[in-house]
Amino acid sequence: MEGIAVHALTKRFGRITAVDDLTFTLEPGRVTGFVGRNGAGKTTTLRILLGLTSATSGTATVAGRRYPDLPDPMRHVGALIDPACFHPGRTGRNALRAVARLGRIPDTRVDEVIVIEQGHLVAHDRIAALAGTGTETLEDVFVRLTATVKEAS
Repeated sequence: MEGIAVHALTKRFGRITAVDDLTFTLEPGRVTGFVGRNGAGKTTTLRILLGLTSATSGTATVAGRRYPDLPDPMRHVGALIDPACFHPGRTGRNALRAVARLGRIPDTRVDEVIVIEQGHLVAHDRIAALAGTGTETLEDVFVRLTATVKEAS
């Protein structure tokens, strides 16, 4: 099975180059951190990979296909770019359940990964109360939620 492949990826916003000729490959089944300074192009690269932004040039694929062309894409890759997209009054568990339903992942799976990640605080806290490590934990649980669906399928 193919993983994630980015080849000669470039994204320009007018005269600003956000991503410049980026190439890398990631093996399937690995959790990978994407680290860099603010403005380095991390989020832009992820947005291109997830089909949320178009590249100026180059390619970004998951399992050999563009993310929007994948059948059932959440069963191939899990990504939560901005946990602030959830209503601040939702609990962590309910936010994860909302996303899981989009990917046809059962609510019981949300509870399983929260226990695995020891995210009991994330499960009950409101999104507005999660700051710093709380939202990072929510992101970790989300990636675990979608990543292990492939193993169970």
